[in-house]
Amino acid sequence: MSNKMDFYQSYENIDIWREFDTVSGKETFTFFWLGQTYEASTAMEIINLAKHCIEKQRGRQRGA
Repeated sequence: MSNKMDFYQSYENIDIWREFDTVSGKETFTFFWLGQTYEASTAMEIINLAKHCIEKQRGRQRGA
């Protein structure tokens, strides 16, 4: 079984990583943000999640 995380792409200041399980054929996308790990099963899902996290933080900064 080969599981290896490879850099996928950056969204603003978030680095997104891709893991591919060669046995199951399952692909997982992950990023780490403000002490939490976020995962998704598709590239579109992880980018939308990263976008949401950034927008949420910007909202907090404006309200401070």
